[in-house]
Amino acid sequence: EESQKTRDGILDAAEKGVGTTAMADLADAAGVSRGAVYGHYKNKIEVCLAMCDRAFGQIEVPDENARVPALDILLRAGMGFLRQCCEPGSVQRVLEILYLKCERSDENEPLLRRRELLEK
Repeated sequence: EESQKTRDGILDAAEKGVGTTAMADLADAAGVSRGAVYGHYKNKIEVCLAMCDRAFGQIEVPDENARVPALDILLRAGMGFLRQCCEPGSVQRVLEILYLKCERSDENEPLLRRRELLEK
């Protein structure tokens, strides 16, 4: 669907570091209008949160209903997360943004909370 394609283009641009700049820059990098960006996201924090959701949604989580010992499920989930962190891609770029480019400020508070959740 065209709407999803636009949303993905915006998130792709945000992952490349444009998410830390103005919404107009994000629109230019995504090749869409500012109106298209604002049609999907209220502000750049919302863009960054959606970027996090998309990246971390790619991490394979074993089926918790499988008849597998809990330790095996935990091990598989942990290994899947580490594999995604080490391979170039969305997870690696999002972690870089959260830990290296996200300054402590009131505006970034939702992103800092997301980062704290990852640390628990």
